[in-house]
Amino acid sequence: MLLEYFDDLGAGKPPVLLTYDDSPSDARPFPAEAALLRVVAKELAADDDHPRVQIDELAGFHGVDGCSLCAEIGPASIGVTPIDSSRPASRCVLDRADWHRVVGLLEPFVDPAEAPNRNGFQYLSESGPIEWIISMSRGW
Repeated sequence: MLLEYFDDLGAGKPPVLLTYDDSPSDARPFPAEAALLRVVAKELAADDDHPRVQIDELAGFHGVDGCSLCAEIGPASIGVTPIDSSRPASRCVLDRADWHRVVGLLEPFVDPAEAPNRNGFQYLSESGPIEWIISMSRGW
């Protein structure tokens, strides 16, 4: 699964951090990585012992052109924000309720029977200056 940052989407559109499947349509490792991301979201929502997780370092994840994402639990949701101006490094801070919401939003990507079509996508975070989207492909 890839993490890619898009910052030039046209007038009035915020930058996007896209998490997407890069496998051919007949090969489907995507549910395993989505399931891992769902486990991370559950842990962040439920456990103060895991206050942050580096998503691009998880098994099966890769940042395109140095893109990285640190997922964190916080007292309030601030969404995805840049943390390094020299590369596309971001952090996503959500409160418990929003991490629980992300768990539910990931379900169609985890269960192949529930999976959207190859162009299916979901906004995991729309708060903050960067939107975080998970997609079945690079297009959304």
